[in-house]
Amino acid sequence: MSIFIDSSTIVNESEGEQLQNTTTDRMRVSNIVTQFDAQFRYNKQDLLWGESGNNGGGTSIHLPNESSVQMSTGDGNDGSHARRRTNIWFRYQLGIINVIEQAFVFAAGKENLKQQVGIYDDDNGILLQLDNTIAKLILKSSTIGNITIEQQNWNGDKLNGTGESGISIDWTKAQLMRIELQWRGVGAIKIYFQIEDRYILAHTIHNVNMRDSVYMTTANLPLTYEIFNDGAVAGASSMKQLSSTIYSEGGTDANNLKGDLRAGDSGDDFIPTTNTEKAILAIRPKLTFNGITNRGQIWPYDIKFHVADNEECRFIIYIGAQVPDGDWNSVGDDSIAEFNNNMTSFTPGLPLVQEFVLENRSEFSQIAEEFLRSPLVLNEDGTTQTILLITSKNLTGGTASSRCSIKWKEQK
Repeated sequence: MSIFIDSSTIVNESEGEQLQNTTTDRMRVSNIVTQFDAQFRYNKQDLLWGESGNNGGGTSIHLPNESSVQMSTGDGNDGSHARRRTNIWFRYQLGIINVIEQAFVFAAGKENLKQQVGIYDDDNGILLQLDNTIAKLILKSSTIGNITIEQQNWNGDKLNGTGESGISIDWTKAQLMRIELQWRGVGAIKIYFQIEDRYILAHTIHNVNMRDSVYMTTANLPLTYEIFNDGAVAGASSMKQLSSTIYSEGGTDANNLKGDLRAGDSGDDFIPTTNTEKAILAIRPKLTFNGITNRGQIWPYDIKFHVADNEECRFIIYIGAQVPDGDWNSVGDDSIAEFNNNMTSFTPGLPLVQEFVLENRSEFSQIAEEFLRSPLVLNEDGTTQTILLITSKNLTGGTASSRCSIKWKEQK
């Protein structure tokens, strides 16, 4: 059966009646806007995912034939841990439902072995955990404490053969979990699993009219997969990370980002540039903002290059560069960024844009497209800053005078 809303919109009940309405109790008719997706056809996507949580024998390898990443504890020792987490803490927009879908394969359960997948960091979020052979949904919260719901206590279809579907889920087979996350300080969280071409609602976490505080500090969170030994385990164990996506229903398109507009430049004076590539401006996120680990996003979108002499210069924009010297200065107390325009050495990262600028001319470079998947953020370890670097090189053999400016938007 299908419900026809108008000539162009259909809500298809074959996906499950429970998906007709969102967690805000609106009929689901909006077009989705993808914020992020990750698949692993060619590599582990190291620009997007970090592994600072690996401990002991914990490691991961790319499985090209499966377009997946295999994560392993490496041994049975207590504390061996493999974790993959996005460098981006995805921003939640109030009034919009974030939908998170993550595909995975858990290893067979063992005593003291824990496997997890969800959208969470060390303090807040929602995740599925397989503890030995017991599946649990865990709401992590630094405000109210963690809440754990074992599979036998799920308030939807328990997926153990006793629910309306009659299905018993096998965690050692490939699964697709869907989380619908609502956060206005309060809000509902719905967790589904897609089985036999339909989404089955397993559990709803209600948070309205229940407590005198927010149910977790923030819904700006990273995607996380991990497997670890919480005690001695019988040998090494491996789980698989298959794919992930986050989309919003009626959310903000990445090409039309909302945020605080900021700008910086290479200085008041032109910079002498020879035939040796010279760094003239770098920006990066601050480590903290108002005393809190900075999980904001910096989205560069417009850069202007200028050459003053009768020379020709090539400007290159790098992401992931290293700048070991010079002075890093705050853009302002209300900004999450800092800049450096007097460095003398650098190690280039991934080149994103190259522009050739002729004598006595200025050129603009629109670079939003290049940053749709990789804004400037702290890496998932919270200690490594992603640097955007702009360099200039004179191509005509003399000494040119060049400078640049950059605009960006900050999402805090």
